[in-house]
Amino acid sequence: MSIQQAAPPTTEIQFMVGGIHEGLSDFLDDFYNETGFSLGRTLLVTDSLLGTLTVIEIVLDSDSSRARGYAVMDEAEEEFLYFVDVDRANHVLSYTDVLNEVSEQITGIDTLEFYDETDRYDFYSILQNVENGNAPDGSTQNPTQRRRRFWGWTHLPPVPVSGLPNTCRCAKYYDIFWIEITSGSELCLC
Repeated sequence: MSIQQAAPPTTEIQFMVGGIHEGLSDFLDDFYNETGFSLGRTLLVTDSLLGTLTVIEIVLDSDSSRARGYAVMDEAEEEFLYFVDVDRANHVLSYTDVLNEVSEQITGIDTLEFYDETDRYDFYSILQNVENGNAPDGSTQNPTQRRRRFWGWTHLPPVPVSGLPNTCRCAKYYDIFWIEITSGSELCLC
């Protein structure tokens, strides 16, 4: 993994979203519903699974003190891949996997394990800390822990349930920028 400062973006950057040519500014206009915004700092991130990605901060005009959103694009393909918005006032995290057309919202994020440790999900700082070897405990690649992902679901191997033949517990975790955002488990056949 490698992270480095990138050139500042412009709102004219164009992406391919699900095969439809669309500008990042259009997506953000739709998401923020007429709230003014600007593009902030950018980082280049190299992930072993996803390749080189550009992470762009989104700063709302009404609160320019810190980034509220983060957009991720594939540098080589110029595809808009992911978006995450951290509404710190209402404790809501919204994330979108653009290519898979999946959007989710998590409320009560101020009670999640890494919220305070990461300065209330300051994802730009999280990425810089990962690069500097100062990642939050849950985002390290410790061999005794599950391997974290840059973005997406990780499904753990099924664990047999005692007393229930052919039944296992299947656990899964959703990571954004190597931080666990949500998790779950269910019974499954094994």
